Amino acid sequence: MKGILRHKQVIVFDFDGLLVNTEEIYWDGWKFAFQENNISVSNQLISSFTGKSIEEVDRLLLNQGIDFKMLQRLREFREKYIIEMIDSPAVTLLPGVKEFLDYSISKYKLAICTSSPRKRLEKVLNSLGILCYFDKIVAYEDTLEHKPSPMPYKKIIEHYTTPSSNIIVFEDSCSGVLSAKKNGLETHCVNKFLTSEHLKICLPDFCHKSFYEVMNKL
Repeated sequence: MKGILRHKQVIVFDFDGLLVNTEEIYWDGWKFAFQENNISVSNQLISSFTGKSIEEVDRLLLNQGIDFKMLQRLREFREKYIIEMIDSPAVTLLPGVKEFLDYSISKYKLAICTSSPRKRLEKVLNSLGILCYFDKIVAYEDTLEHKPSPMPYKKIIEHYTTPSSNIIVFEDSCSGVLSAKKNGLETHCVNKFLTSEHLKICLPDFCHKSFYEVMNKL
């Protein structure tokens, strides 16, 4: 498959786990928050948070018997950990991302559609020197509903005066793929860890292991 960007004008990216290695930091942030508050949870539960919106994770924790006050406290501890890690060399671009962005910046409009809070997102992008690459960002605060709802990508489509067929999406999670596909957008999943069972649920148009693989299909 060659020429995957042919006839495209806009490239939309998820953020966490697709462009940057923040998923591991978010995982460690939850472990830190639980340990500091003497709460025992399984690694399986923490793993299930990946790709879910803040509301979805909150529901999972409330179902575990954690009350709302403690939930707020856990999020405060976690956010403190994440901010400290963002200011360290621990946050990096994932393989092939910088090369793909450098190739694309002069040829296409680049956007981000994410469930992450804008303040955190822009802090990471700025620290990595790529905030200026993107002319549109839809973050957590910008929509009432979040992935897998179609609303985040609907907001992207409304921003650009181009047919949906001219937009291509890169995602790494099932919730993100489903959100984009509900808007009829061509969606590529870049994630070497998703199983065939996951892919059967969200049915991306194409799958790639990294952006180096994507570069080979330009």
